[in-house]
Amino acid sequence: MSETRAHDGSSTTATEHFSHISETAARSILLKAFTLQAHRFPALSFVAVLSNGHYSEPYVPYVPGLWSFPGTVVHSRWWRSPAQFDGKNVLIVGSHASGSDVCRELAVRDEQLAADGISVTRRITQSVRAGEKDAGAVEGERPGWLGRIHGVSEVGGVEGGVVVLKNGSRLEGVEVIVYATGYLYS
Repeated sequence: MSETRAHDGSSTTATEHFSHISETAARSILLKAFTLQAHRFPALSFVAVLSNGHYSEPYVPYVPGLWSFPGTVVHSRWWRSPAQFDGKNVLIVGSHASGSDVCRELAVRDEQLAADGISVTRRITQSVRAGEKDAGAVEGERPGWLGRIHGVSEVGGVEGGVVVLKNGSRLEGVEVIVYATGYLYS
């Protein structure tokens, strides 16, 4: 049981564990509990998070020749800090939340290093599918760090240390590939 205390000092309890009932029933119970709490304690903040964990296996799409890439290949699931790739040319594959976050973190890190007088020569490249926006495609005023991100087309293959794009372009000098391509249902 957990205790929830309202601003007036009164309290109520709610069962925390719903493992023995279906997800639909748990949602119904939580919705009823929220409605009851909101009516009984209007000033009470109530937050419920249902995390079922079915999307935890990283998805890395098949890319011909990826096995021949001599650098580092990592999925965004294991991303911790942009500092781990300081000085390395990074290709981010994916443009949704994780891909944009990784690009932003790398670019902001480079801006901070440059502001501290440290020379930054890394190239940050983001591969996006046709029709998708890259991290630099925002409306309104653009922060300076966006200029550090270079958008390219979708990855078509890898030939050793060269990444071949679907539009025929070739990226040389890539040292790290970060896949921000989502998860498989597990």
